[in-house]
Amino acid sequence: MGWTIKDVLSDEKEKKTIKKSVSDSFISDSKVKDRGDSQHKLSLKTGENLSTGIDLLDKNLDGGFPKGSFVCIYGDPAASPEAFLYQFSTERETYYINTSRPVEVIRKDFKELHLEDDFLTFIDVYSLNGKFGVEGDDEKIINYATEKVESISAEEINIIVDSLTFFMDLDVADRLKQNFIDILYRVSKETNGLVFAYIIKDSLDEKSLKKIFDLSDVIMEILIEVTGSRYVKKFGIPKIRGRTPLNDLFKFEIGEGVQLDTSRDIA
Repeated sequence: MGWTIKDVLSDEKEKKTIKKSVSDSFISDSKVKDRGDSQHKLSLKTGENLSTGIDLLDKNLDGGFPKGSFVCIYGDPAASPEAFLYQFSTERETYYINTSRPVEVIRKDFKELHLEDDFLTFIDVYSLNGKFGVEGDDEKIINYATEKVESISAEEINIIVDSLTFFMDLDVADRLKQNFIDILYRVSKETNGLVFAYIIKDSLDEKSLKKIFDLSDVIMEILIEVTGSRYVKKFGIPKIRGRTPLNDLFKFEIGEGVQLDTSRDIA
């Protein structure tokens, strides 16, 4: 496709009135605890952020993502975006919706990255593929996932959707897809937790992607570039609703989980 996340966000800005962004984004952790996060109007409770499990990222985000956020992870598969999903899952109770790989493979990935999987509860959509064996399988799959998400009532949890592209590709009515997204969004508020919806880069049409970006409280883009003779993995967070987003791209490596590279490029 000829358009990028930057094009989508720029086009959205032209169509909407841009509200004044919140100043003083980069403050100390102690100030975060003292003041709370009153700017995040969509959370049912005022107050703190939830840690991402990546220390340097938390430092730049005043402690993590705002509670009650629907987070869109827009990633190039070559950059291993699933490593971020794994890392996010290590901080608190996490409901992981797996669609493309079996549970045992994902748990093996955690071990190879030296990450704990103690907090994981799987909503195993992968095992349903072809299980019903009759016409209408796709509708049964999305209804199953929707019902499971609706049943979650614990506070301050994670829900990982790996991937939302899978559900958008199902042969079901658009209203069922939209209902699934709406319920994910609502549950993020009701649980005061975080919902991470992974979208494979260039997998959706521009109109569908814009609608999801518009709904999202946070957008995180994960990409890979060729610099000289090296592949360089980077990520950025161009949108955090109610707060000033991060303007810089961060380099990272995959080792024992996600490791941020704090070195600077020399022009």
